[in-house]
Amino acid sequence: MLRCYPAFSIHRYALQRAVLLVACVCITAAVCPAQQGQISHKDYARAIGMEDHYLVMGNILMQGLRREVPGNSDRYYRDNASFFSLILLLSDVEPADYYSLDRNGIDLIHAISASDRPFTEQSLLADVVVEGTVTNVLSGDDRGDGFDVTVEVTADEIYKGDLPTGRLTIRQRDASRLPGSDTRPLEGESYLFFLSSGVYGYQKANHQFQTEGQADVTPPEFGSEEMFVIYRLYLLGDGTILTSGQSTETVKKQLQAVHQLIHR
Repeated sequence: MLRCYPAFSIHRYALQRAVLLVACVCITAAVCPAQQGQISHKDYARAIGMEDHYLVMGNILMQGLRREVPGNSDRYYRDNASFFSLILLLSDVEPADYYSLDRNGIDLIHAISASDRPFTEQSLLADVVVEGTVTNVLSGDDRGDGFDVTVEVTADEIYKGDLPTGRLTIRQRDASRLPGSDTRPLEGESYLFFLSSGVYGYQKANHQFQTEGQADVTPPEFGSEEMFVIYRLYLLGDGTILTSGQSTETVKKQLQAVHQLIHR
């Protein structure tokens, strides 16, 4: 069953990609009643200079969802196409990438609609996938972004995307770290992290909008970002992803191939 909101820690192909855009988003909740108190997907895409690609991606997803997940309401298709259009752009997947991926047997529509997906499809909803070790978990760390937990990670291997350094920071909420949570990295453990810097920026902007009535936003600079939220994580042990039994080397090769398809 397709869900409108995947687990990002709770709930390019741009015409002027090289131009740094700083936009002040001043909108009311009435603009987007389905996302009360949040910046609408379209408004955020416009503010970061990605509106054209948001619209193109939305049309691609709408058609694909109608074809592969038939029998749902118009609102179902519209809401999911809107949400995932933004999420894919914020994960550094462009409209043109849909066709490149499809030619190579990677189904983007399945990636956003299925409950059970291979790692190659999951990686489309993260701009960085990294094998890393948690070095510190700091609670009560309020940085004005709507999060209160900082998880510091040393990157051991990059499977997809780029990082400016060998260290990265994950922001979380205390509520998402309750025992048993699927996204609760612990100090000293090693994980395969599926991460999004773009979604972090969107969630930070929404927090600013909710608390201040406006938000200052900039386009994501993929490969230069150091702050992330978690999409998925998998505990590692002895070169193996423990929940699936797959070797990390096999998965790394698969995800590096996906990265090359998108950034050829």
